[in-house]
Amino acid sequence: PNQSKDGKIIANKPTGGIYIDGNDIWIGSENELAKYRDNQLIKLYDLTLSPFSAPNSQINAIIRNNDELLLGMSDAGVICFNPKTNQAKRIKLAQENEAAYHFYKDNNNKIWIGAESGLYSYQQGSIKKESSISIQMNNLSVFGICKDQENRLWVGSHGDGIFIFNESNEMEGHINTQNGLCDNSVFHLYLDSRGKIWAATRDGVACFENPENPNQVTNYGHEQGLEETFTRAIYEDQSGHIWISTTKGLTCLEYPLQKFSIYNQYDGVPNGNFSY
Repeated sequence: PNQSKDGKIIANKPTGGIYIDGNDIWIGSENELAKYRDNQLIKLYDLTLSPFSAPNSQINAIIRNNDELLLGMSDAGVICFNPKTNQAKRIKLAQENEAAYHFYKDNNNKIWIGAESGLYSYQQGSIKKESSISIQMNNLSVFGICKDQENRLWVGSHGDGIFIFNESNEMEGHINTQNGLCDNSVFHLYLDSRGKIWAATRDGVACFENPENPNQVTNYGHEQGLEETFTRAIYEDQSGHIWISTTKGLTCLEYPLQKFSIYNQYDGVPNGNFSY
């Protein structure tokens, strides 16, 4: 639950997007945006006051864009929110009430948006449907986005694996279950400090140790020690360990031991389905 400085419980809702913003942490839930600092709730923003918000609308993703925050909503596209003024405006996507699932900011400060009908980008206040890319992916929903060290764009789809595009938006690779990927529903892509790309899927984790040769993939599932294979997100900590959120808690792949450690309600982790 969200908790204020005096310890008062504000709400108890499922958590959606989480974003680390310097010393602050932003947490999105159902029509709520919470700002934390030093493990204390600083402010709670009620998005039901926004004219763009719909009942039970969930914040799926959060990212900063200058003085504003972009909020990826479950049924309202993208909301551009200024925490200082409490002003909000809606950035419409191609479809009415389209869901926005994921944000990724590249080295050119271009924000890529994974959405229900494919891929978008946002730059200098302008939204663009990346149609040339989305068409090559049959307009599948996009949940995961990242770039490798060669500046190639990796896009994780819901239903047909991972697509790789060069800087001219030409598809250079397509990895799915037919050529080694553990599952075709990809929920998150992550580039670690070693240059490896990790994919969280519905049935395990995939690791591309050399992204220049994406057909060489290492999959992690039950046999490799991954207790729960429905995985949702992947991050690397300061020690180089890989953390994986699953539908039954958190898992840490320790480096260089290649050993999995499981964390659940018995270790103080909230019991429930980790979606991000």
